[in-house]
Parts: sequence; structure tokens; C-alpha cells
Amino acid sequence: MRRQISVIISILGVLALMAGMIPFTSEVLALDKKDPRVADEAVGVKMPPPGGFPKTVQPERNGHAPVKGKTPNTGGKGLVCYGTGLDGNRVKAMHVIKSGATSHLNTTTLRTAMSDADAWFNSNAQAAGQTRHIRYDHNSSCQPVITSVTLPAGTNMQDDVAIVDTLRGYGYIAEDRKYLLFVDANHPNYCGVGDLWDTDDSDSQSNLNNRGNMYAIVWWGSGQCWTGGNVAHELAHTMGAVQDSAPHSTGEGHCWDRYDLMCYNDGGVWTPTFTCNNEKFDCGRDDYMRTNPTSGSYLDTHWNVADNAFLGT
Repeated sequence: MRRQISVIISILGVLALMAGMIPFTSEVLALDKKDPRVADEAVGVKMPPPGGFPKTVQPERNGHAPVKGKTPNTGGKGLVCYGTGLDGNRVKAMHVIKSGATSHLNTTTLRTAMSDADAWFNSNAQAAGQTRHIRYDHNSSCQPVITSVTLPAGTNMQDDVAIVDTLRGYGYIAEDRKYLLFVDANHPNYCGVGDLWDTDDSDSQSNLNNRGNMYAIVWWGSGQCWTGGNVAHELAHTMGAVQDSAPHSTGEGHCWDRYDLMCYNDGGVWTPTFTCNNEKFDCGRDDYMRTNPTSGSYLDTHWNVADNAFLGT
């Protein structure tokens, strides 16, 4: 379990800045489109506030059932841009590699993954005739920005704790940023991890999942993992999916009402029903996201990803 104290991390970040330890970063311009394949993944917790620690959900080790559907068609390609591109709450995408490693950075691949992830979120909203888009960092040309960061050669790139601790030491601890890490390495067991406060299901903008300084990681996976489905899945964790109290929750951060991007057998409760013929982003729109919840329903009275401040309309 990760039990860092925020003030210590903050001090480390300041000291790193003062000492010139923040690594050189570069920006990669990203845009648009294509098709996901979700593989193994996990959900974890890295940065509790003072006063309590949510449970750390262990990684899925034995593989993930393949996704039935393709990226939803949401009526056009490309990502929606907001404001100055850097104002307010944002998802900050980063390409993370250790010193001396071979880079597999491909801007087309990352453009595809980011746009496809956005399409998953928006497909849920479009079922109610509405929109929800990921508020990515973007530049003045309305192109999402990816920051490249090189970690020390000795970093264990299969250890999400080591990766995130190092980045926090570099100062990546903003409360108005959720961090999406494209980690340029293979993991032997799974494709990604994502932070989740699975015990805060409060219907409030002060919900712990509605803040920044949370991380979603997607490993390279020999070219198999940098997909829109994996990105959407891990970002959805950081935005509050799936709460333990949800109607079809496994109790381990996922669901069993299939077919659903967030549903699979993670070792928790598993009594699968097959309500949706094609892969959905919340099959039934009753467990973690719905823009127009019925009065008195679960998503009307509990945390609803559609209300997350890191999404735009």
C-alpha cells in the first residue's frame, strides 16, 4: 500500500525544482482517432489525503477477456479543446521512459489512444443526447500536448509505485491535473493501473475522485497496450469508476454487467449478466456514468463520473 504523506512529497518537489533536478521535458503534439483492445489492468491508490487510506486493489494477473466492440462512433474525429488549453482541471498526458531505454514513442499511436479514450466517455453521454469530453492539456493550435520525461536508468519500470514516486519527486503533484502516463516499457502481467477512491461514493463535487494528483498508467506492452480502450479504462478509475457500492460492482474496482469496458473478473464478486450485446461505457448506464440519471436512482444519489470536473461538455 502506498502511504506517502502529501507535505513530504510537496517538499521533495520544491527541493527538486530548486536543485535543478526536474528533467528536461519536450512536447509532442497529438490529435485524433481509431480502435481499442483492452488487455489486463489494475487499479491502485497512491496519494491519500491526511486522515485516511482507501484500500489498494491488487492487479489482475491472469488476463482480461477481450473486448467485443470497437471504439464507439461519436459522430466525428478529433478532440474537443477548452479555454486556453491549460486552464482549470486537465488530464496531462506524459510519455515516460528510463534513461538509456529504446523509445517506442509514436505520435500517431498516442493520438489514436487519446482520441479513442475520449470517444468512449462521449459515447455514454451521447446515449442521452449530451456530450462529455476529456479535458486534455492542449496547445494554441488545439492539439493535445504530451510531455516526455526521462527517469533515472535504475528505475524499475514495472513498478508503478517507483514510477509515480519519482514523478512526484520531480514536482508532478498538481491538484488540477490527473496524470496519464504512457510508460515506455513492458509489464509481465498487465497493461495498466489507475488510482481510484473506491470508498467515496458521495454525490458531491468534493468527492475525492473529483480532484487531481491522481495517476493512470498504461504500459507499452510490446505495442499491444497503448490503445484507447486501455486509456479510457484507467482514466475512468481516476474519475471514480467503479465504486464498491455500485449495483453491479465486483467490490474490486470493476463491474460484472457485461459487455462493459470496466467489467471483468478481477477476483471479486462475479455473477456476470450479458445485458449489452456490444461493448459499452457503463452497460445500462447504472453503475458509474450517466448524464441524465433518473431521480432517486443510484447515479442520482451517488458519485457519477459524468459530473467529474475533468470532463467538459
